[in-house]
Amino acid sequence: SDAITTALAQISCLMTDEALPFGNAKQITSTADSGYFTPRYLSQLIEKYGNVIPICRSRHGSKVWQKAEVLPRIEGQKGTNSVYAKKTHYLIAHSDVKKYTDNKTNKEILKSRESVYDIPPTQTLDYESVTSRGRSIIVRITRWDNMMIRSKKGNNMKDKPFNLFGSQVIDAQTGELVFQKPMFIGVFGQLKDNIDNLQAHQAYRNRYDIEGHNRFSSQQLLLNGFQTPNVSNLDNWSLVVAMAYWLLFVAADEVDLVLKPWERNLPKNKAILNAQKEGKTEKTIPKKSIAQTKKGAFLLFLTFDRKAFSPKSVKNGKGRKVGTKIAQRPNQKVVKKQNKSNFANKTQNNE
Repeated sequence: SDAITTALAQISCLMTDEALPFGNAKQITSTADSGYFTPRYLSQLIEKYGNVIPICRSRHGSKVWQKAEVLPRIEGQKGTNSVYAKKTHYLIAHSDVKKYTDNKTNKEILKSRESVYDIPPTQTLDYESVTSRGRSIIVRITRWDNMMIRSKKGNNMKDKPFNLFGSQVIDAQTGELVFQKPMFIGVFGQLKDNIDNLQAHQAYRNRYDIEGHNRFSSQQLLLNGFQTPNVSNLDNWSLVVAMAYWLLFVAADEVDLVLKPWERNLPKNKAILNAQKEGKTEKTIPKKSIAQTKKGAFLLFLTFDRKAFSPKSVKNGKGRKVGTKIAQRPNQKVVKKQNKSNFANKTQNNE
């Protein structure tokens, strides 16, 4: 199973579970990264659940279209009205000309790309904010209503327009862009107009903590290091990792800050050290990150009473009864990855 199939199955479990409030909720926002900005995910989610508002980030440079103008039909005219406008726009900050290399002829092809910022926006919002390091910034959110993406592989997107939001971060003092590439977010669903500029931007930013959790759990807590063919064993291991992460979270206020000599000059670390020297309360001390907590947790755990963790003598298990037969695991089909370009060359040579 791939990521999109798994995600749709997980959402289905949440929406159909009568013990949870999601199925009867009036409005639900579901945020996802650029891997889910695809008709295969969006069309099925929108068609199945009318109260879900998918908010997905788009890859930089993707294509979008405006809705075609509905023209009065001429008597005797055949065919259906156009759904997509003829002009294609790209999710880039400025219109440009990009070089492509043709794989067959190895020749460079120049293609002009018109930016979505050339379209008059529906609305623009500027709000001031401050980064974690104290830098004053201005976030400019530009909105375009009723944009379109193409249907693909039987997943219809012709009747599913979305609202597009482009976010740019500007330094409040210099007026220069902090990031050269804007962040583009698409808001889909029947209730998409209920989400304004600020809500769309903050809803996607709120999922950033998920990335930090996944990265730390995989690299430090061995979330993806447990290999097993049994799904129930994997579920148990995921629960152990979640409990370890929670333990570090609640221990952040108890552990000492353990730093390398060169880490003491960082502004955030200086603030924590100075607060500890002045004897400030835990609420006024900046909270330690999960990585900082892990470094100092070892010294804290050594202060615990070890009797509860000492080995205990137990009797050997009885083992399986005589004649017990265990069903063999089914044989799975072996799937080998291969380079698509090499496969295409072999096919052409065989022909």
